[in-house]
Amino acid sequence: MANRKTIIVTITIFIFTILTSCNNTEAEEPKVNYSLDTAVYEWVDFKSNDSLNLIVDLEYHIPKFKYPKKISNDINGVLFYGKDTTVSDFDVEAYKRNTLIYYYESALEDNYISGKTNSQYIIKTKTQVYLNNPNIVSIRKETYRYTGGAHGNIDIENLNYNLRENHLITINDIFNKKNKKNVKNIILQKIKSKYNIPKNSDISEFNFFVSDSSLYVSSNLLLTDSNIVFTYNTYEISPFDIGVINIKIPYTEIQNNIKANNQFIVK
Repeated sequence: MANRKTIIVTITIFIFTILTSCNNTEAEEPKVNYSLDTAVYEWVDFKSNDSLNLIVDLEYHIPKFKYPKKISNDINGVLFYGKDTTVSDFDVEAYKRNTLIYYYESALEDNYISGKTNSQYIIKTKTQVYLNNPNIVSIRKETYRYTGGAHGNIDIENLNYNLRENHLITINDIFNKKNKKNVKNIILQKIKSKYNIPKNSDISEFNFFVSDSSLYVSSNLLLTDSNIVFTYNTYEISPFDIGVINIKIPYTEIQNNIKANNQFIVK
């Protein structure tokens, strides 16, 4: 009989804090005391069969808004089920069950394919509200995953919601094609300054996966009260040792590139 395979999914703020700091995920301190707008859910679950024991210990900070229920459901649907997804009524108990099943089945498949006999899985998700005003709510979701190997990875997803018109804000809502070129040049300058790259050198010469010409404006952006933060996740344009890249641009430097009908973003 094969050795009993055990996978522990355990979440600790201590581990997440250390690994987050190592991955350069700084943006800005949230301007909203999100504990006033957030429900905290914690649970421990257990699932097993003859070849696997799975313990899930998760903590989720789920935004609760004072806006109509549809908006809250739309935002939570995107945060926890993926982009372009909405839910009629966010059910944390159903989400808990689905999460347990998902990681259990993923662990079984991973161990079967790799031939592992003992694995440790760590998953930590954290959401923070960075902007909450009559026009916009902006949220950052950070997820740390360790599924074996030399190190874990952090993934950041930013979500911005237009409360005036009840829809997600996309990069095309903010910039037109022409202005994206201007924004790209600003981002390029910020990257070179941040990583001490000479202005006349190409970033591809400094371990970036893209060149000055192939760099693009990330659609993964966060709106705050004074800046737009453009996020490039690990391995997106650079290797692990550079980590998550956040390029913060004050509205004063970028306002002229924002579409006229969405200037309320910087107000």
